[in-house]
Amino acid sequence: MPETTILSNETLVEGGGNGAPPEDAAENDSPWRLLLARAQNLAATPMSAMGLPNPPKKNLLEGDTEKNLPFDIDNVTFSVFGAANISVFNAASDKDADGYLGNPAHVVGGNGNGNGNGNGNGQDELAIGRLVDFQPGNAWLKYDLETGVKTDIDLGDAGFDFKAEGGVRHSAYLRHKANETVLQALTWDLTHPKFIFTRSDLHALKPGEMVALTAHGKLGATLQLKWSDIFTSGLNVLGRLIPVAGEVFNIQVGASASAKLDISVSDVFQVAIARVDANTFRIGVRKADGSSLAVGITAAVVAKFADEKAVQKVLQQTVDGLLAAPLQEVRRVLEPITRLDELDDEQKVLVEHVLKRLGLDGLVEETTELTKELDAFEKKVAQTLKEIATSKAELSFAYDYKRVEAQDQVLVARLSTSAVDFYHQDLVRGRLQDLLTAANDGNDDGLELERFLFQKSLEVSKSWGFSLAFGKWFQASGRDKKRLENVKRRNAAGDIQRTFLGIRGYEGKWVKDKLAWDVDFNAEMIKYFPPPVKANNFQYSLDLQMKNQQRKVKADEIPALVDRAVIWGSLPPNRIGEIADRIEALVAGLRKDITFDYKLSLDPVAFKAVLGELARSDAKAFGRALGEAMPWVERSRLTASARRGLFGDLWRHYLVDDSMTPKRLANQAIGTLERNGHGQLAFWEAKWRDLRTTTLGGLAELNKDTRDDWNDFVVGASILRDAIATGGPHEDIRQAFQKMQKLWSQSHHVWALGVYLRDLVNRRPELGKHVGRTFSITYKAKNGELTTEHLGTSRPKAEAEAEA
Repeated sequence: MPETTILSNETLVEGGGNGAPPEDAAENDSPWRLLLARAQNLAATPMSAMGLPNPPKKNLLEGDTEKNLPFDIDNVTFSVFGAANISVFNAASDKDADGYLGNPAHVVGGNGNGNGNGNGNGQDELAIGRLVDFQPGNAWLKYDLETGVKTDIDLGDAGFDFKAEGGVRHSAYLRHKANETVLQALTWDLTHPKFIFTRSDLHALKPGEMVALTAHGKLGATLQLKWSDIFTSGLNVLGRLIPVAGEVFNIQVGASASAKLDISVSDVFQVAIARVDANTFRIGVRKADGSSLAVGITAAVVAKFADEKAVQKVLQQTVDGLLAAPLQEVRRVLEPITRLDELDDEQKVLVEHVLKRLGLDGLVEETTELTKELDAFEKKVAQTLKEIATSKAELSFAYDYKRVEAQDQVLVARLSTSAVDFYHQDLVRGRLQDLLTAANDGNDDGLELERFLFQKSLEVSKSWGFSLAFGKWFQASGRDKKRLENVKRRNAAGDIQRTFLGIRGYEGKWVKDKLAWDVDFNAEMIKYFPPPVKANNFQYSLDLQMKNQQRKVKADEIPALVDRAVIWGSLPPNRIGEIADRIEALVAGLRKDITFDYKLSLDPVAFKAVLGELARSDAKAFGRALGEAMPWVERSRLTASARRGLFGDLWRHYLVDDSMTPKRLANQAIGTLERNGHGQLAFWEAKWRDLRTTTLGGLAELNKDTRDDWNDFVVGASILRDAIATGGPHEDIRQAFQKMQKLWSQSHHVWALGVYLRDLVNRRPELGKHVGRTFSITYKAKNGELTTEHLGTSRPKAEAEAEA
């Protein structure tokens, strides 16, 4: 049953002086005495009988005069100015609007069937939403009170991260025996009121009791992001700093190197403190849903470096990688001379390479001029590193934060009594950064971080897709990963903000490689909209990622691994040999795991630009993509363009002809290969039943639903396109995802989709800055250090020419 409201009013009148019941209630017409007088008709009603049936709402008090509360924090005074409400909970089925009180906790987890049910992480529900555990034989009175703030100074100067606008809502959950009468319970509670602002009130809480506040404020934390993840997200931005088109670069950074960034999100929050037992408290912080304070407010995330020197730690490797030359060596060569013609032959090779890289070949003669150019380039790289790191932190944090259900906790921590005392002033001010930092570092024995967003640490160990910790979504899944989340938030005006998360992935094998892939379809509303929510209220983006992990890489396998980066547009096709040689030298003799990571991302601008093409059934174009996405195998060394030419039309026929079987397809492939002088490949194609992962017929047999999956993908894209164009219902997004994601269930299809997307964006050079294409290698070097190499290409020539 829903919560039962006992008493409520719009305004609490002045009286009693200090907000507590007067010592002589009989002679003082205080608010508390008036309240108790109004409750006389409930005097003999036991708590357990309330709600059977529900009594009508009753006014608590009438009047419109403000009344100060009995606490003052650093010249900031709180006073009652708005609605007061008292509700009773006497059954496990009672629904608390704030979700803090409910059934006893039990472990829940994802069921692995891909339907998105369960939280998938094996945590108990208490850790996710509730802080107060309902126990039979007890009943709770919940007190809600809207308070205002009076101060002559700025709240920030008093150390508050909360704002005064809209006031603060105070809540208290106080426990009683179910056989107590309502009047007994009210009399006790109102002669012993408890507020989150007073430390002694926290000490007076009984196990199973809680106090909370709701306010518009700022949640702060310090996140530790690995530079390898930052580079993966921003490699295309760094590559654009090289003015010469089509130049390959690589940036080497320690895989464990990280940067600390201060994150703050402004929103309407609820901060709650609950007593667990005599020595333990639990705190929770979450988004306030449906609060009157949230009207007109959209969560805003801001990131900045906690340590400005963090950029300097990777700046040298970044500049050296972009220049493909050690900057310090170039400076050393230039320092003793004034003109470049004074260089010896060896020095000229180094400096001329840098001049060409910077587009200054033949334009610079004086060393001072080149030094200025190098200084400016280094400064620009440093600024760009800051921008891509803060952008990664902001976008990823916002992505995860928006997908926290309103009934879930953004933060849960367990504190000892002494820890509560120590952090109390920070908690009531909404200042959580010191607490989070201490919990993450393990510096306080009385403090344990149970949950922050979707993990137990502020250090991001692995980033996938648009998320900070993408692995969270799959923790309970098996090898086949599919998840569709739909999170809704509503403000008091009735406006709605929804976010969709659509993920499909798998862990399996491709030829000799162990692969894990994920496609992240992101649909989110960046602000509240009045209902009904429409598909055009959202912005959309897409992220494809492949990870290939091997214990050891043989030299003859490396070109095939580089080829995968080529087909997604990370590297130019004419540099495969050169790049393969470099990788071979890097990993020569290594026996540890080596991971090849490929990523292709379309931001909302790029996705919107190509959606119309995705919704058009271009079997010829996708057939070419399927052909190019077939694997490079040592026996043929067919380049991407050769595979595209040989197999593209064959795949097109397969897509459009329902009668085309894998056997017929293989026979046609044999004829095509023989006519084009590939007799050995034709011989292998004849063995397609045995070579299912490397032949045309074999892939068609292995992935029996290729034709249907492609058709469904086009249908899904059409549904989404039309829904956006016509302002269709948001439910169309779910239908579109369910259709589109079928194409993401097989690795060959995902590779082909990446090729198809590459072709679409390459037709629109202006989209270059909206598309992320990265290729990274992580390996354990001979000195034992885990290292990541990020390889990329500066702007394609077509893009550079279009911008010129």
